[in-house]
Order: sequence, then C-alpha cells, then structure tokens
Amino acid sequence: MAFDFKKEYKEFYLPKNIPQIVTVPSANYVAVRGTGDPNDEGGEYKAAISVLYAIAYTLKMSYKTDYKIEGFFEYVVPPLEGFWWQDNVENIDYSNKSAFHWISVIRLPDFITKKDFDWAVDTASRKKKMDCSSAEFLSIEEGLCVQIMHVGAYDNEPETVAMMDKYLEENGYMNDFTDERCHHEIYLSDPRKTAPEKCRTVIRHPIKKLEVKEMQIEYRKLSEKDLNTFIEMRINQLREEGAKEDIDLKPALLDYYTRHMNDGTFVSWLAVDNGKIIGTSGMSFVEKPPYFGCPSGRIGLLSSMFTNPNYRRRGIAKELLNRVVDEARDYGCGTIQITASDMGVKLYTAYGFVHNGNFMQYKL
Repeated sequence: MAFDFKKEYKEFYLPKNIPQIVTVPSANYVAVRGTGDPNDEGGEYKAAISVLYAIAYTLKMSYKTDYKIEGFFEYVVPPLEGFWWQDNVENIDYSNKSAFHWISVIRLPDFITKKDFDWAVDTASRKKKMDCSSAEFLSIEEGLCVQIMHVGAYDNEPETVAMMDKYLEENGYMNDFTDERCHHEIYLSDPRKTAPEKCRTVIRHPIKKLEVKEMQIEYRKLSEKDLNTFIEMRINQLREEGAKEDIDLKPALLDYYTRHMNDGTFVSWLAVDNGKIIGTSGMSFVEKPPYFGCPSGRIGLLSSMFTNPNYRRRGIAKELLNRVVDEARDYGCGTIQITASDMGVKLYTAYGFVHNGNFMQYKL
C-alpha cells in the first residue's frame, strides 16, 4: 500500500477543529513563489499550481522510468499547501487578495534529493512542454506552531484565526510572524469539487512563548479613573458566563458601580502589573439577604473575581480575595456569599467557603 502522509502524520494534517500546539519538524518541498490574487484566471498562482503538480507527479512516477531514486517507495502525493503574507499587514487582509505574496508547496518524501528534484524539473519541462524553472527545492522547519482545522469558505478564515489568537492569549503564547515564518494553509479539499461550506483547510501559525516581564504587582482600590477598564473586564467575564452578546451592559454597570462606590456599598481591589490591570475582585454590601439561605444581617456579595490567564497560579487571586474579605469584615458583615459555579470553586473551597444550596458562603 502506498505511503500516505495524511494518515501517517495525522497530527500535522488532520487536527481537530479546536486550536492545538504542535512542533513541526523540518521537511522538503517543491515550491513556487509568486504574488497576486490566487483567484485570478491566468494569474501567477494557477500557473504555479500546474508547475508544482507536474514536478510532484514526475517524481512519484519516476520508478516507471529509467531514472532510479535511491530509497524510493511508492507514496500518495501530499496535499497542496501555501505560505501567505502581505507587506505591512500583521496578519492577513482577506479583502485585498491582490496584495498577497505566497509560496505554494507540495511536500516531498525525505528520500528525494536536490539531484532528484533537478531531474524532475528537467523531465517535466520536456514531457509536459511547460517551463518548470520557477520551481525550487525548499527545506522548511516551522517549529513551534498553533494549528486548527478550518471548515468552510476561505473568506471565513478570520473567525477561525480569532479562535486561535484567543487560545494563544489564554495559554501564554503569541504569534511569531517573521519574514521566514508565515500564515500556513494545507488544503485537504478540492474547491472545484467541494461546496465552500464543506472545504477543510488546516490553518497553522508560527508562535512563541509569551515573554512575561518581571512582575511588579501592586494592589489598589478601584477608582473612577479605572472604572471603564474595570467594566470592560466585567462585561467580558459576564459574556463567558453566558450573558447575551446583543445586550449593551455598559450603561447599567456604569450606573451601578458609580452609585454604589459613592455610597460605600461596593468596593473593588485591583492587581496591577507595570500599569496594566491583570486582576480584580469586587464586593457589594447589603443589609438584608436578597437570596434564600442567607443568614440575616449584613452580608458581602462577592463578584468580579478575575485574573488574567497569563498571571494565574501566582497567588494573585487569593490576595485580591483577602483584600475584599477584609473590607467586608470592616463593614460589619457576618457572612460573604457568592453564587456557586465551576468558576473559582477551588479557590473558594481552599479559602474556607462552603456550599449552601446554590451559593458558597464564608463566615467572618
């Protein structure tokens, strides 16, 4: 049975439709470089594809000729791939395809040498009566990357890329695009035969570990100058917890926090690193319990607990919690309460909170 790269190297050709990090080793390719819109009929891109396949199949079928490649075994020609970039654009502007620079490639088995490649270029040029001199034998080592399976039209790729970027931010990585490291696509579907919404394309981006500066954490109370940033963080947190995207939460939150900060019934502490807010905790104070199961008297309603994913497991959340617990104690609260959910349960349990129905409570 012929060797199939897609089946033998599933981790590189058949990723899931959620982002994953991989380290891609060096590989050899037949490659053609060019510029312009890949959809242009008679353009550079379509001509490049013809050259790639002419050489790739010449090499694949070489065993039926007088030319013998050392170590040859039968294989399935791997899928078409492409490296894409645009000048002065951080990622890709899909609305300006004429500005594309690209390197279109097809992977070669490791046993094919530069000598074998040169033979294939010459042979394909003569037999196919086409100029294959634009092709080059290219070695690429991608290294550390994030990749995902995109299912759908090429123009919808930005939505999938946004998922990748969010995954990187949450896991302490960042994109690492350079002149040598580019947006990479592997085409597993033939767009001439497959409906756009069913096309499968591997999207791969070069990444590197986020460099975290030496922390200079300071803790301060929320003030009016921080309120807009605090509300944006709170809205993002509420979205993650299921709040509807089409509701404008900012006016209501701005009114709530402004009023209750002024009358002393809401307090928040911020963790700040080099001027950037990286964590928050909030506490509202009420005289009567608004929920069943709370003891009477003053209670503190804990909310707004958040720590930037890149700063977690550093004791910041616990310190923020300490600050608002002290505030509740000073206010005369006998109990602190938070709605029970999966978010932060480990932190609250370790701190001494206990479940009481739909809530977690902490006795002061």
